[in-house]
Amino acid sequence: MGAGETAELAVLALQKHGAMRVYCVNRTLSSAQELAERFGCQARPWGELAAALVDADAVITATGSPHP
Repeated sequence: MGAGETAELAVLALQKHGAMRVYCVNRTLSSAQELAERFGCQARPWGELAAALVDADAVITATGSPHP
């Protein structure tokens, strides 16, 4: 979750260690899409967060949000 610099670093680390499928979920879909396009991931809209969590083996939260 998130699409900023920390999320970019997380995606790179996941790919370096063999992650086959990485979803980018962000409150702003266009930001998730931009990150996904740059790193060959799949963007999912915020409304699909629950479904993405069900599919996930691990979740990295990299947002600047002050609220959970």
